[in-house]
Amino acid sequence: MRQREFRQPFIGRSGGHAFQNYDFEKADTKHLKISEVANEIIHSSQMMFVHNEETIPTGLFIASDRYQRDRLLHFTIEEFSAMVKLVLDDCVTLATDHWDWETGKVDARRE
Repeated sequence: MRQREFRQPFIGRSGGHAFQNYDFEKADTKHLKISEVANEIIHSSQMMFVHNEETIPTGLFIASDRYQRDRLLHFTIEEFSAMVKLVLDDCVTLATDHWDWETGKVDARRE
C-alpha cells in the first residue's frame, strides 16, 4: 500500500489560530446535507466554540481533516440545534437493513 501525503492539522492552544489560518472576510454560504455535516463532525480536525466576537455570531467552528485547508464551517447555536433536532425528532421507530450478498443490493426500511 502506498502511503499518502500526511497533512499536519492546524494545532492551537486555545483556537486562536483559526483567525490566522482562515480569511473571515471571504465568508460565504455553503449548503450541506445533514449527512455531510455529520461527516465533517466525525472527521473534524478542529472543533471549537466561538463567543464574544464582534463580527462572528456565537456558535461552533468545525474544520474536518479533509477540508481543513480549504474551509472552516461555522454554525450558530440555533442552526446546530435545529440540525440535531431534525436527527433526533425523525420519529423512526423501526429500522431494518438487508444486504443480498449475491446481488450486492441493499434494502433499507425506516418506519
